[in-house]
Amino acid sequence: MRSEVIIGLILVTVATAPFSCRAETNDQYGVFNNEYGMAQYLFRQGEYSQSLDKYVYAFQASTNFPAMYGVRLSFMLSEMYDLATKYPPAMEKLNSMRDERMNLITRGTADRLAVHEFVSLCDHLAEKPAIYVRAVEIAVTNGHHAIEQNLVGFSWQKVCDEGRFDLLANHVDLIDTRIRRYLGIARRIQKMPDDRSLVSFLATVRQDLERFKKLTTFTKGEDKYSDLLKFFRSNNVQI
Repeated sequence: MRSEVIIGLILVTVATAPFSCRAETNDQYGVFNNEYGMAQYLFRQGEYSQSLDKYVYAFQASTNFPAMYGVRLSFMLSEMYDLATKYPPAMEKLNSMRDERMNLITRGTADRLAVHEFVSLCDHLAEKPAIYVRAVEIAVTNGHHAIEQNLVGFSWQKVCDEGRFDLLANHVDLIDTRIRRYLGIARRIQKMPDDRSLVSFLATVRQDLERFKKLTTFTKGEDKYSDLLKFFRSNNVQI
């Protein structure tokens, strides 16, 4: 599960900061990097309370550095979860962070980053699909279309696995775009050495094709990937 979370976040396109901004933020990045390193060091030393403080700082400070987007929502949260398994206050903090983002979704003030943070926190906390469904339902009920679209973009697999195709029916094109992006990445990494990550990624693509087939069956839409899905079912290592 944890590896699937990280693999999924690799798919996020990370924008890099303009060159003119990098010189201005060098000192800030140095402080952030030191604090993040200290969080990891203190965890290894068993200084869990201080480690948590450093991780919380690093998680917030990293929003200033676009290049850290993927890291903060994958590896950093994974490390914070490891801390939480040993130090209950850290688990309380992660739950609080999740609830804060859910409150933003409920109030209709969650931007794309807040929605992605909510989904990533739920992923690392191994939440059941029902919580993702509930968030989408809230956005739909309140008419917060941008939030709804972001939630679907980041968590459509969970909603699909819960069988709530009705919540996805208006977003078939968005989901299709995501799948085509996955397939493009899969074709590129096919040339890489065959390792567990590659096999896991290709398995993820196959699972998404299975989900898309169920969605298009529900919506009576075009089934674009039947032949490819049959191929994956028989051989999920190559495409």
